[in-house]
Amino acid sequence: GIRSVMRVGRFEKYLKALGSKTHCELNQLARMVGKSPKFVRKELKGMIDDGMFLEGHLDEEETSLITSDDSYVHYLEVKQKQAVQRQQEAVETKKQQDDAEEQKRDARVQEVLDRGNAFIRDIRACNDAIPGQEISDKISRMETLVRKIFDRVEEHPEVVPELKKLMDYYLPTSLKLLNTYAELERQGIEGDNITESKRRIELTMDTLVKAFENQLDRLFASDALDVSTDIDVMQNMLRADGLTDDTPFKL
Repeated sequence: GIRSVMRVGRFEKYLKALGSKTHCELNQLARMVGKSPKFVRKELKGMIDDGMFLEGHLDEEETSLITSDDSYVHYLEVKQKQAVQRQQEAVETKKQQDDAEEQKRDARVQEVLDRGNAFIRDIRACNDAIPGQEISDKISRMETLVRKIFDRVEEHPEVVPELKKLMDYYLPTSLKLLNTYAELERQGIEGDNITESKRRIELTMDTLVKAFENQLDRLFASDALDVSTDIDVMQNMLRADGLTDDTPFKL
């Protein structure tokens, strides 16, 4: 009986704290009755279940008491609008992040293409500066391969990460060798050191041309995989449908 009396007393204090309002925070109610918010939350749930608050509700966070169905419906509508707004803001934020990331990727790809075009110009300049048909043919082949590599980059920017070592080492070193060869040619003499250096560079050109051919071929690996997959799927479907001379799959 004492508990019931004390409970009714707290109920009256809750009503006093509410006054004409239909909404009150549990922290305020807890201060009114000198209890913890956890105690008040549990007690209010019991009072709502017992019908002491005829239209009583706790909000979703269980931090406030709402004593009117209309107010509760309004609260739910506001929560729904806030949720929709947060979702829209999240979508917009994601779009802005994606746009920014795409701009970064575009800038990175453009930087690679610009450097690639610079390498191509430098290779051609070296070819113009170096006489001799045999090595000129090798340099021309290198230029063609490098151009095709960067054509592939322009069509498929996703291959950029595969070119890091090419951009940072192989192309700069190739240009260094070609510039050295051109400088040796300008000396106008055929001493042992000059002749040997030129010979080694000429031999290295064969290796570099082959390496660039392999690099270009690797950039088409995804296409080769797609082709192989498409052919396998089509052949399996043809067999299954009995459209080839092969034995169809058993269902």
